[in-house]
Amino acid sequence: MKAECLMTNCRRAAPADEAFCSIHRDKDIPMTEVIHPAPTEFNSDQLSTDPILRFFHYGHLPTALQVAARPFCELAEHIVTTLPRNAERTVALRKLLEAKDAAVRANVP
Repeated sequence: MKAECLMTNCRRAAPADEAFCSIHRDKDIPMTEVIHPAPTEFNSDQLSTDPILRFFHYGHLPTALQVAARPFCELAEHIVTTLPRNAERTVALRKLLEAKDAAVRANVP
């Protein structure tokens, strides 16, 4: 029985007893790639500059929770594209993430 590769954005089949397809099996993959896939709203440069952005991903959530999380992802994108990178921007992203987590939890039945 085959399963889907757990690597971000990979849709290849993986053997049932393995987490990754043949392409990703032998690579040194940090667990955060599997646990928190990178949001498609951010490019690799943004993610490498501000790794916190990966936690704004909402595609894995049920639809009702996506509705709560999506605006926070959009605001995070606005922050990184309009504000200069400095300590205050980092604080803004961190507090926005805290708010997003609370909003999602508020919608959990």
